[in-house]
Amino acid sequence: MNISFYNGASGLIAYQNGMEQVAHNIANVNTTGYKATRPEFHSLLTSEMYTNEVQPLRGHGVKMGKADLLYRQSSMQNTGMKLDFMIMDDGFFAVEQPVVAYGSGEPIEGEDENGEVTATFPEVEMERVYTRAGVFDVGLEAPPVEEGEEEDTEVEETEMLAFLVDSQGRYVLTSEGQRIQIPRNEDGTLDLDHLAERIGVFRFDNPYGLERLSTASFRQTETSGEATPVWREGLVRAQALEASGAIMADEMTNMIIMQRAYQLSARVVSTADEMEEIVNNLR
Repeated sequence: MNISFYNGASGLIAYQNGMEQVAHNIANVNTTGYKATRPEFHSLLTSEMYTNEVQPLRGHGVKMGKADLLYRQSSMQNTGMKLDFMIMDDGFFAVEQPVVAYGSGEPIEGEDENGEVTATFPEVEMERVYTRAGVFDVGLEAPPVEEGEEEDTEVEETEMLAFLVDSQGRYVLTSEGQRIQIPRNEDGTLDLDHLAERIGVFRFDNPYGLERLSTASFRQTETSGEATPVWREGLVRAQALEASGAIMADEMTNMIIMQRAYQLSARVVSTADEMEEIVNNLR
């Protein structure tokens, strides 16, 4: 089978993957803090056309490489909500999430003082991830039980501890890596003022090297470098959100380019097949 068939087949696979990346960007065109990606394409194996002379190399197909992160500041959207925040420069919010979901491990069985069988789950390991999405909320927790006290199953809402969390329930962290507890007023209501001054912002030497975990969450890598806390007056703005980094006009243009490249690759496969059929009929 001739090389053109392999060139066309590899193009079909590569540009199909490219269209999936563009489609993912279009699906998140309204996702807060989303950063678009652009696929890279590379030539596959190459060889010399003639063995007796020095000739330019020719390729044997194409493959989609990694999808590059387009890390750029997006437009601001004023929301008027006290729990919405936006970073006015480079940087990321830090949130804390479990490495393994709670209860997914095997329970550890044992016996209490009365000889009754008990089952406890192993302690959950937490990791720090980073995001530009500042859609935050309030997470309520019962206060810890002091040693020697009985656990109170009914706790008033005004007596519960309030923490700043993101839309997925992950704890938002300060610059020191501590969870942000929201204070209460004398009447028991939450004091949501001055939270922007307590939220940590972190920067990386190479933010393009971050590993994407979800639509707007990233993990630190060796390529990105260590997270460095930064702070200046006005860096975090309250009652505002960062719009998606995916621009519909650009994504539609990229989709048309991918579709045309896919159609061309399909035509190459079809032509190669027709050539093989002609050769077989000549025998």
